[in-house]
Amino acid sequence: KIFATMAAAPAPFEEQRFQRRVDAALVRVRQVLGAAKRPRYAADVDHAYDDKYWLAERATHGACAATLACLAALGVDAERVRDAHRWATRDGRAVSVTFAASSRCALVRKVTRDEDAATRGVTSVFGLQITSKNVTTVTEYVWQIDTQYELVLHAGAEHGAANAQRHVVRARAAHTQVITSSDAAPRPAARTEPLVTANITWLLKQLRAAGGGGADD
Repeated sequence: KIFATMAAAPAPFEEQRFQRRVDAALVRVRQVLGAAKRPRYAADVDHAYDDKYWLAERATHGACAATLACLAALGVDAERVRDAHRWATRDGRAVSVTFAASSRCALVRKVTRDEDAATRGVTSVFGLQITSKNVTTVTEYVWQIDTQYELVLHAGAEHGAANAQRHVVRARAAHTQVITSSDAAPRPAARTEPLVTANITWLLKQLRAAGGGGADD
């Protein structure tokens, strides 16, 4: 979910929704800070002309820190950030995080069995009792579904193994079996999901500008 949010196109700005969220945040902040602090909207505070640039800069720094925290939660550790920073600044390459996923579905076996009905019929003929039952032939199809995904930090457009400037941040493969009553496959035989890519080149370049000493700061 974190990565999907990062890579998604920005939603249209809704001023009323934004103001409601800020109001709720201000209530919480006042509870944390106590009576000594009175946080308010920037427009409601006396300020000089240059203060708006300072505010924009601080907000941008906060956004950068929040994005880095999201990347860290996904597994992009400090060493990988340093490598990505070098790709973006020294090598002049675009750096992205790409999520790739694929799946396969194949028929494993066909199973046929007989099932007795839950009720039985009893018929009396010349004093003899004859018990009858209904038997249903059931045919089932067992399918194996294999899925795999990987989250890759890479330079350039190619995220695959052919790219030497890449780190596999996360990867997993899993499989399960599904039973159906028809021979129609529950999923496509092979499916590759559309790539989800977030370009983080600008963010990486800001690490040096903000820290003054490179990606280690």
